[in-house]
Amino acid sequence: MYAQIMNKFGSSDVFEIAKIDKPIPKTGEVLIRVKGSSVNHIDIEIRSGAMPKIAPEFPAVLHGDVSGIIEELGPDVEEFDIGDSVFGYCGGVKGLGGALAEYMAVDSKLISKIPKGIDYLEAALYPLVALTAWEAIIEKGNVKENDKVLIQGDIEGIGHMAIQLAKWKGAKVFAIVNKEEMIVANLFGADVVIDNNVMTSKEYTEIYTENKGFDIVFDAIGGAHLEKIFETVKINGKIITTLALGNYNLSQIYRKSATLSPVFMETPLLEGINRQEQGNKMKQIAELIELGKLKVFKDKKQFGIRDINKAHEYMESRENNGKISIVF
Repeated sequence: MYAQIMNKFGSSDVFEIAKIDKPIPKTGEVLIRVKGSSVNHIDIEIRSGAMPKIAPEFPAVLHGDVSGIIEELGPDVEEFDIGDSVFGYCGGVKGLGGALAEYMAVDSKLISKIPKGIDYLEAALYPLVALTAWEAIIEKGNVKENDKVLIQGDIEGIGHMAIQLAKWKGAKVFAIVNKEEMIVANLFGADVVIDNNVMTSKEYTEIYTENKGFDIVFDAIGGAHLEKIFETVKINGKIITTLALGNYNLSQIYRKSATLSPVFMETPLLEGINRQEQGNKMKQIAELIELGKLKVFKDKKQFGIRDINKAHEYMESRENNGKISIVF
Protein backbone atom coordinates (compact mmCIF):
# COMPACT_ATOMS: atom_id res chain seq x y z
CA MET A 1 0.00 0.00 0.00
CA TYR A 2 1.01 3.64 -0.37
CA ALA A 3 1.63 5.90 2.60
CA GLN A 4 3.17 9.20 3.56
CA ILE A 5 6.22 8.32 5.63
CA MET A 6 9.06 10.16 7.33
CA ASN A 7 12.56 8.81 7.95
CA LYS A 8 13.77 11.68 10.10
CA PHE A 9 12.45 14.58 12.14
CA GLY A 10 12.30 18.04 10.65
CA SER A 11 10.19 20.44 8.63
CA SER A 12 7.18 19.39 6.58
CA ASP A 13 9.59 18.48 3.78
CA VAL A 14 10.45 15.21 5.55
CA PHE A 15 7.25 13.60 4.26
CA GLU A 16 7.57 11.31 1.24
CA ILE A 17 5.24 8.93 -0.55
CA ALA A 18 6.40 5.33 -0.30
CA LYS A 19 5.08 1.82 -0.79
CA ILE A 20 4.96 -0.12 2.48
CA ASP A 21 3.46 -3.40 3.64
CA LYS A 22 -0.26 -3.43 4.19
CA PRO A 23 -0.91 -4.07 7.90
CA ILE A 24 -2.47 -7.33 9.03
CA PRO A 25 -4.96 -6.90 11.89
CA LYS A 26 -3.93 -8.71 15.07
CA THR A 27 -6.20 -10.10 17.75
CA GLY A 28 -8.79 -7.47 18.67
CA GLU A 29 -7.88 -5.22 15.74
CA VAL A 30 -9.69 -4.16 12.57
CA LEU A 31 -8.26 -3.07 9.25
CA ILE A 32 -9.63 0.29 8.16
CA ARG A 33 -9.51 1.60 4.62
CA VAL A 34 -8.74 5.21 5.44
CA LYS A 35 -11.15 7.84 4.10
CA GLY A 36 -10.20 10.85 6.20
CA SER A 37 -7.84 12.29 8.80
CA SER A 38 -7.06 15.71 10.25
CA VAL A 39 -4.11 17.72 11.54
CA ASN A 40 -3.55 18.14 15.28
CA HIS A 41 -0.85 20.06 17.13
CA ILE A 42 0.71 16.82 18.33
CA ASP A 43 1.24 15.71 14.71
CA ILE A 44 3.35 18.82 14.19
CA GLU A 45 5.25 18.22 17.45
CA ILE A 46 6.05 14.61 16.57
CA ARG A 47 7.09 15.42 13.00
CA SER A 48 9.38 18.25 14.11
CA GLY A 49 11.17 16.12 16.70
CA ALA A 50 9.83 18.03 19.71
CA MET A 51 8.41 14.80 21.22
CA PRO A 52 10.84 12.04 20.14
CA LYS A 53 9.97 9.68 23.01
CA ILE A 54 6.44 9.14 21.71
CA ALA A 55 7.26 9.18 18.00
CA PRO A 56 6.70 6.03 15.93
CA GLU A 57 9.75 4.17 14.70
CA PHE A 58 11.16 5.16 11.28
CA PRO A 59 9.87 4.86 8.64
CA ALA A 60 7.07 6.57 10.55
CA VAL A 61 3.45 6.99 9.52
CA LEU A 62 1.86 9.84 11.46
CA HIS A 63 -1.62 11.12 12.42
CA GLY A 64 -4.00 9.53 14.92
CA ASP A 65 -7.39 10.90 13.82
CA VAL A 66 -8.97 8.51 11.36
CA SER A 67 -12.26 7.73 9.67
CA GLY A 68 -12.92 4.96 7.21
CA ILE A 69 -14.47 1.60 6.35
CA ILE A 70 -13.65 -1.69 8.06
CA GLU A 71 -12.32 -4.09 5.42
CA GLU A 72 -11.02 -6.90 7.59
CA LEU A 73 -11.54 -8.21 11.12
CA GLY A 74 -8.80 -9.63 13.29
CA PRO A 75 -9.49 -12.54 15.65
CA ASP A 76 -11.89 -11.92 18.56
CA VAL A 77 -13.55 -8.80 17.15
CA GLU A 78 -17.26 -9.04 17.85
CA GLU A 79 -18.58 -5.49 18.08
CA PHE A 80 -17.93 -4.50 14.45
CA ASP A 81 -18.53 -5.96 11.01
CA ILE A 82 -16.83 -5.64 7.65
CA GLY A 83 -18.31 -2.59 5.92
CA ASP A 84 -18.89 -0.56 9.10
CA SER A 85 -18.02 3.14 8.87
CA VAL A 86 -15.94 4.05 11.93
CA PHE A 87 -13.86 6.82 13.45
CA GLY A 88 -11.48 7.32 16.37
CA TYR A 89 -8.09 8.43 17.65
CA CYS A 90 -5.99 5.34 17.10
CA GLY A 91 -2.28 5.73 16.33
CA GLY A 92 0.51 7.77 14.82
CA VAL A 93 2.61 7.34 17.97
CA LYS A 94 5.26 4.90 19.16
CA GLY A 95 4.30 1.32 18.44
CA LEU A 96 1.27 2.18 16.32
CA GLY A 97 0.83 2.98 12.64
CA GLY A 98 -0.82 6.22 11.63
CA ALA A 99 -3.62 7.32 9.35
CA LEU A 100 -1.49 8.77 6.53
CA ALA A 101 -1.81 5.55 4.57
CA GLU A 102 -4.31 3.63 2.47
CA TYR A 103 -4.95 1.23 5.37
CA MET A 104 -4.62 1.41 9.14
CA ALA A 105 -4.83 -1.49 11.59
CA VAL A 106 -6.38 -0.28 14.86
CA ASP A 107 -7.48 -1.66 18.19
CA SER A 108 -11.24 -2.08 17.88
CA LYS A 109 -11.63 -0.90 21.50
CA LEU A 110 -10.67 2.63 20.41
CA ILE A 111 -13.29 3.25 17.73
CA SER A 112 -16.97 3.99 17.28
CA LYS A 113 -19.34 3.84 14.36
CA ILE A 114 -19.68 7.17 12.59
CA PRO A 115 -22.91 8.92 13.62
CA LYS A 116 -25.65 9.55 11.10
CA GLY A 117 -25.63 12.90 9.37
CA ILE A 118 -21.89 13.42 8.86
CA ASP A 119 -19.47 12.20 6.21
CA TYR A 120 -16.00 10.68 6.55
CA LEU A 121 -14.17 14.01 6.25
CA GLU A 122 -16.19 15.65 9.00
CA ALA A 123 -15.97 12.56 11.22
CA ALA A 124 -12.17 12.61 11.06
CA LEU A 125 -12.08 16.14 12.51
CA TYR A 126 -13.58 15.13 15.85
CA PRO A 127 -11.67 12.38 17.64
CA LEU A 128 -8.67 13.92 19.43
CA VAL A 129 -10.16 17.34 20.17
CA ALA A 130 -13.48 15.87 21.32
CA LEU A 131 -11.84 13.16 23.45
CA THR A 132 -9.52 15.68 25.11
CA ALA A 133 -12.39 18.04 25.90
CA TRP A 134 -14.49 15.13 27.20
CA GLU A 135 -11.79 14.00 29.62
CA ALA A 136 -11.19 17.56 30.80
CA ILE A 137 -14.79 18.73 31.16
CA ILE A 138 -16.82 15.59 31.82
CA GLU A 139 -14.39 13.31 33.63
CA LYS A 140 -11.70 15.31 35.43
CA GLY A 141 -13.78 18.48 35.70
CA ASN A 142 -17.02 16.66 36.55
CA VAL A 143 -18.81 19.82 35.41
CA LYS A 144 -22.30 20.24 36.80
CA GLU A 145 -25.26 22.51 36.24
CA ASN A 146 -24.59 26.15 37.16
CA ASP A 147 -20.83 25.61 37.55
CA LYS A 148 -18.77 28.55 36.38
CA VAL A 149 -16.30 27.15 33.87
CA LEU A 150 -13.37 29.16 32.51
CA ILE A 151 -11.87 27.95 29.21
CA GLN A 152 -8.56 29.31 27.96
CA GLY A 153 -6.94 28.67 24.61
CA ASP A 154 -7.22 26.70 21.36
CA ILE A 155 -10.82 27.84 20.85
CA GLU A 156 -10.70 26.66 17.24
CA GLY A 157 -9.63 23.18 18.37
CA ILE A 158 -10.09 21.66 21.81
CA GLY A 159 -11.56 24.89 23.19
CA HIS A 160 -14.76 24.96 21.14
CA MET A 161 -15.41 21.32 22.03
CA ALA A 162 -14.94 22.12 25.71
CA ILE A 163 -17.40 25.03 25.46
CA GLN A 164 -20.09 22.80 23.97
CA LEU A 165 -19.61 19.99 26.49
CA ALA A 166 -19.72 22.38 29.44
CA LYS A 167 -22.91 23.96 28.06
CA TRP A 168 -24.40 20.49 27.57
CA LYS A 169 -23.85 19.92 31.29
CA GLY A 170 -25.63 23.18 32.13
CA ALA A 171 -22.60 25.22 33.14
CA LYS A 172 -22.04 28.91 32.62
CA VAL A 173 -19.03 29.18 30.30
CA PHE A 174 -16.46 31.96 30.20
CA ALA A 175 -13.98 31.88 27.31
CA ILE A 176 -10.62 33.67 27.43
CA VAL A 177 -9.61 34.41 23.84
CA ASN A 178 -7.65 36.69 21.59
CA LYS A 179 -9.51 39.07 19.33
CA GLU A 180 -9.53 36.68 16.35
CA GLU A 181 -11.21 33.91 18.36
CA MET A 182 -14.10 35.92 19.77
CA ILE A 183 -16.52 35.08 16.95
CA VAL A 184 -15.81 31.35 17.27
CA ALA A 185 -16.30 31.37 21.06
CA ASN A 186 -19.66 33.11 20.64
CA LEU A 187 -20.67 30.83 17.77
CA PHE A 188 -20.18 27.69 19.89
CA GLY A 189 -22.10 28.95 22.89
CA ALA A 190 -19.81 30.70 25.37
CA ASP A 191 -21.90 32.81 27.76
CA VAL A 192 -19.15 35.37 28.30
CA VAL A 193 -16.24 35.99 25.92
CA ILE A 194 -13.26 37.85 27.39
CA ASP A 195 -10.47 39.41 25.32
CA ASN A 196 -7.25 38.46 27.11
CA ASN A 197 -5.58 41.64 25.83
CA VAL A 198 -8.19 43.88 27.44
CA MET A 199 -8.75 42.37 30.88
CA THR A 200 -6.36 40.72 33.35
CA SER A 201 -7.14 37.44 35.10
CA LYS A 202 -7.48 39.30 38.38
CA GLU A 203 -9.98 41.73 36.86
CA TYR A 204 -12.29 39.19 35.23
CA THR A 205 -12.18 36.92 38.28
CA GLU A 206 -13.34 39.84 40.42
CA ILE A 207 -16.03 40.94 37.94
CA TYR A 208 -17.52 37.52 37.09
CA THR A 209 -17.06 35.61 40.37
CA GLU A 210 -16.97 38.40 42.96
CA ASN A 211 -13.38 37.33 43.56
CA LYS A 212 -14.46 33.84 44.67
CA GLY A 213 -12.93 32.14 41.62
CA PHE A 214 -14.22 29.77 38.95
CA ASP A 215 -15.32 26.23 39.78
CA ILE A 216 -13.40 24.64 36.92
CA VAL A 217 -10.63 26.16 34.82
CA PHE A 218 -9.58 24.44 31.59
CA ASP A 219 -6.34 25.52 29.93
CA ALA A 220 -5.25 24.47 26.43
CA ILE A 221 -2.26 26.80 26.08
CA GLY A 222 0.20 25.98 28.86
CA GLY A 223 3.43 27.87 29.48
CA ALA A 224 3.21 31.21 31.26
CA HIS A 225 -0.50 31.39 30.41
CA LEU A 226 -1.17 28.42 32.68
CA GLU A 227 0.42 29.99 35.75
CA LYS A 228 -1.45 33.25 35.14
CA ILE A 229 -4.79 31.53 35.64
CA PHE A 230 -3.88 29.85 38.92
CA GLU A 231 -5.39 32.87 40.67
CA THR A 232 -8.72 32.40 38.86
CA VAL A 233 -9.73 29.09 40.46
CA LYS A 234 -11.89 28.99 43.59
CA ILE A 235 -11.01 27.29 46.88
CA ASN A 236 -11.21 23.51 46.32
CA GLY A 237 -11.67 24.18 42.61
CA LYS A 238 -10.12 22.32 39.67
CA ILE A 239 -7.61 23.31 37.01
CA ILE A 240 -7.24 20.96 34.05
CA THR A 241 -4.57 21.51 31.40
CA THR A 242 -3.33 19.89 28.22
CA LEU A 243 0.14 21.45 28.44
CA ALA A 244 1.67 21.39 31.94
CA LEU A 245 5.20 21.42 30.52
CA GLY A 246 7.40 23.76 32.54
CA ASN A 247 8.35 24.89 36.02
CA TYR A 248 5.45 26.48 37.91
CA ASN A 249 4.94 28.17 41.25
CA LEU A 250 2.08 26.16 42.75
CA SER A 251 1.69 28.25 45.90
CA GLN A 252 -1.70 29.66 44.83
CA ILE A 253 -3.07 26.19 44.10
CA TYR A 254 -1.70 24.91 47.42
CA ARG A 255 -3.21 27.80 49.36
CA LYS A 256 -6.64 27.15 47.79
CA SER A 257 -6.46 23.35 48.15
CA ALA A 258 -7.24 23.27 44.42
CA THR A 259 -6.30 20.43 42.08
CA LEU A 260 -4.17 20.61 38.94
CA SER A 261 -4.75 17.74 36.50
CA PRO A 262 -3.11 17.10 33.12
CA VAL A 263 -4.89 15.56 30.15
CA PHE A 264 -2.81 13.52 27.69
CA MET A 265 -4.92 11.43 25.34
CA GLU A 266 -1.91 9.55 23.96
CA THR A 267 -1.52 7.54 27.18
CA PRO A 268 -4.02 4.79 26.20
CA LEU A 269 -2.24 4.41 22.86
CA LEU A 270 1.29 4.38 24.25
CA GLU A 271 0.66 2.30 27.37
CA GLY A 272 -2.11 0.04 26.09
CA ILE A 273 -4.38 0.89 29.01
CA ASN A 274 -7.93 2.25 29.28
CA ARG A 275 -8.56 1.69 25.59
CA GLN A 276 -12.09 0.45 26.09
CA GLU A 277 -12.81 3.54 28.17
CA GLN A 278 -11.59 5.70 25.29
CA GLY A 279 -13.80 3.80 22.87
CA ASN A 280 -16.76 4.32 25.18
CA LYS A 281 -16.08 8.05 25.14
CA MET A 282 -16.05 7.96 21.33
CA LYS A 283 -19.45 6.30 21.37
CA GLN A 284 -20.88 8.97 23.68
CA ILE A 285 -19.35 11.67 21.50
CA ALA A 286 -20.96 10.04 18.44
CA GLU A 287 -24.34 10.16 20.19
CA LEU A 288 -23.96 13.88 20.92
CA ILE A 289 -22.97 14.55 17.31
CA GLU A 290 -26.02 12.68 16.06
CA LEU A 291 -28.24 14.67 18.43
CA GLY A 292 -26.76 17.94 17.15
CA LYS A 293 -25.24 18.74 20.55
CA LEU A 294 -21.64 18.70 19.36
CA LYS A 295 -20.37 20.33 16.18
CA VAL A 296 -16.89 20.84 14.81
CA PHE A 297 -15.35 24.06 13.50
CA LYS A 298 -13.96 23.16 10.10
CA ASP A 299 -11.45 25.16 8.11
CA LYS A 300 -12.47 26.01 4.56
CA LYS A 301 -9.32 24.41 3.15
CA GLN A 302 -8.76 20.69 2.81
CA PHE A 303 -5.70 18.81 1.60
CA GLY A 304 -5.08 15.51 -0.13
CA ILE A 305 -2.77 12.96 1.44
CA ARG A 306 -0.14 13.78 -1.19
CA ASP A 307 -0.14 17.38 0.05
CA ILE A 308 0.30 16.59 3.73
CA ASN A 309 3.37 18.84 3.82
CA LYS A 310 1.20 21.77 2.74
CA ALA A 311 -1.39 20.92 5.40
CA HIS A 312 1.31 21.01 8.10
CA GLU A 313 2.71 24.27 6.74
CA TYR A 314 -0.78 25.77 6.75
CA MET A 315 -1.34 24.86 10.39
CA GLU A 316 2.09 26.11 11.42
CA SER A 317 1.39 29.42 9.70
CA ARG A 318 -1.62 29.84 12.03
CA GLU A 319 -3.67 30.99 9.08
CA ASN A 320 -6.20 28.21 9.53
CA ASN A 321 -9.62 28.82 11.02
CA GLY A 322 -10.74 25.50 12.46
CA LYS A 323 -9.72 21.87 12.03
CA ILE A 324 -7.92 20.93 8.80
CA SER A 325 -9.23 17.99 6.76
CA ILE A 326 -7.02 15.41 5.05
CA VAL A 327 -8.78 13.82 2.07
CA PHE A 328 -8.08 10.30 0.75
